[in-house]
Amino acid sequence: MSHKPNGAQRLLAGTSIAAIILGLTAAPAHAQLAAMRAAAGTIAPPIVAPVSPGIPARSMTMQDALARQLSLQTRAQALATYVISAKSAALASIRATPTEGISNAGLNPIQAVRAATIYVAAGVDAATVRGNAAPLSVAAVNDPTGQNTWEGSLAPVQSTASNGRVTVRIDQTQQRSLLSWQNFDVGTNTALVFNQKLNGVAQKGWTVVNRVANATRPSTILGSV
Repeated sequence: MSHKPNGAQRLLAGTSIAAIILGLTAAPAHAQLAAMRAAAGTIAPPIVAPVSPGIPARSMTMQDALARQLSLQTRAQALATYVISAKSAALASIRATPTEGISNAGLNPIQAVRAATIYVAAGVDAATVRGNAAPLSVAAVNDPTGQNTWEGSLAPVQSTASNGRVTVRIDQTQQRSLLSWQNFDVGTNTALVFNQKLNGVAQKGWTVVNRVANATRPSTILGSV
């Protein structure tokens, strides 16, 4: 026996077909086919799981590469620390402990200036000693080698306090001073003082260059400059 659909059933059927057609126009081909089958009752509509952004998992290869990189960085840092320690130990082994004041293993200006150095008796104020000019032979115009110049400053004055503290004072006489040394090492109990005053007034723009001629090692400063 046949059954003739009534008006309501026709309307529902039309609605279902319209819904399917509407869905087909907005979906890809494979999704359209799945929707038609679901509407026909042949398969259940697919369930689409929500996509979570999350953090992408790193592959084992990438993890291994990062681990190797971290290991190399750690080894490089350890090697750099070892090199610095070895260098410091090597320098310490070749450096002798500086002696105090003007001396062969301490503050040692070029020979002509060292001969002109004034040594003040212990307990005497070195500030009272003046006029110890450096020899004319060490002026820049008289130094063809350029390695024995002492210009712009007087020869050193050395004094020793009652506590054994040694002070080496150099009075600067010009705005620019160039001083040459055989070695420039300052002992623990030595203070090297550059007096940059003109008529008792400090000259802020004055400079002094201390040059070690034929230096074969770094200078050692254990006292103060």
